[in-house]
Amino acid sequence: MEIEKLKELLKRANIPFNEKKIYGGTQIVYPSWSNTLIDIVYTSLAPGYKDNLLEVENLKEDCIKYLSAEETFDLIKKTTKGETK
Repeated sequence: MEIEKLKELLKRANIPFNEKKIYGGTQIVYPSWSNTLIDIVYTSLAPGYKDNLLEVENLKEDCIKYLSAEETFDLIKKTTKGETK
């Protein structure tokens, strides 16, 4: 599952995140609940679920995308460096 891949990528890179179970799936926020910049959801209710994509909301850009674990990881890395898009 893409959400498990993303968690492993974040852990290996020592990038902070929080997670919880939600609607039978998982929600991950970067970097924390109190300072969320990126909100990721993987649940059967999300439109990208059937294509094994993560629903990713970038709060800095106010947009929702459906991305793979690697694409989401790259977005988070760019955000940690202060880059946009």
